[in-house]
Amino acid sequence: MKKYIILIYLGLMLFFSIHCAKERKWQEVKFPGICIGNVVWTGTQFVAMGEDRLLSRYFLNSADGVTWTSQAIILNPMGTGNIYVQTFKWINNHYVVLVTFNNYNTLLAYTAFSTDGISWTQIPATTDTQKFKDIVWDSSKYIAVGEIGSISTSTDLINWTKHSLSSSDLQFNEIYYVNNRLFARDNSSNKIYKSTDGIAWQIIDFFLADNMNQRYFFFANNKYIAVGYSGDIYTSTDTVTWTNRMFLGPNLRHLIWGSEDYVGVVNGSKGSMEIWSSKDLSFWRQYVYKPTVDIITDMFSYTSRFFTGVAYNGNRYVISGVEGFSDYTCRAGVILTSP
Repeated sequence: MKKYIILIYLGLMLFFSIHCAKERKWQEVKFPGICIGNVVWTGTQFVAMGEDRLLSRYFLNSADGVTWTSQAIILNPMGTGNIYVQTFKWINNHYVVLVTFNNYNTLLAYTAFSTDGISWTQIPATTDTQKFKDIVWDSSKYIAVGEIGSISTSTDLINWTKHSLSSSDLQFNEIYYVNNRLFARDNSSNKIYKSTDGIAWQIIDFFLADNMNQRYFFFANNKYIAVGYSGDIYTSTDTVTWTNRMFLGPNLRHLIWGSEDYVGVVNGSKGSMEIWSSKDLSFWRQYVYKPTVDIITDMFSYTSRFFTGVAYNGNRYVISGVEGFSDYTCRAGVILTSP
């Protein structure tokens, strides 16, 4: 009996030593006063967008995910007030930002795009249907979803054609282009729809029957992968039959496939930030990120920390996040880089 206890003890020590060794290898870079949104890989560099408390915008970029540069950019010459970046993406060799802002109690919006992240073209929304919430590129055109059940298409991000959905009650806030198929979630009913052209949409009956509230979709290892707000992971080879992968950890905020592993990030309890990895979506390993701490500040005020994005360049992962006094203020942006 004593022999087995010793073996179990040695096994646990080996596990935690590996766990801690992995944990220490993540490099941390902080940007004081800048809230960082999602991070993307463009094929040549990692890029993220940030803002400070004065609503100034910053373009952050790094070729290796380790050494970063930050440059202030202008994205709101049309008015003042609270600015909300709905979406920041790299699609069709363009950085695309969808912005809404409150200008003297009037909600306005515009689409901004750039090829270098420094010089931007801004197109104001001329109608409510051009107050876009999300956008994708389907290899031939941009497809954007917005207010009052609208879907619009464009080939140049300047001239848009509005298309009517089957029901004016539909409100797509998110859209995904995955392996030649489009997925979208109706914000009011949480029903999941799919399409091949962005015009005609069909409800995915499986998620309708199970009342699944899916957060996003992607394609990896010859299967569609849907990740829900509750942390559920479902996979399918045909978008008709879906299998629950039973992720037992907390709510996954982002999940991507690297060259060998799925890597997801979780906002844990009491401000903890967790990184989870799996090779098959069945068996998972957990790494708890332990940030450098401002002891004086944390002594007098609770500090929340949460991830905002994850990207992969074929060699290493880069994770973006923020930390602050609450979810509405930000003390610093955080970039984590894997070995």
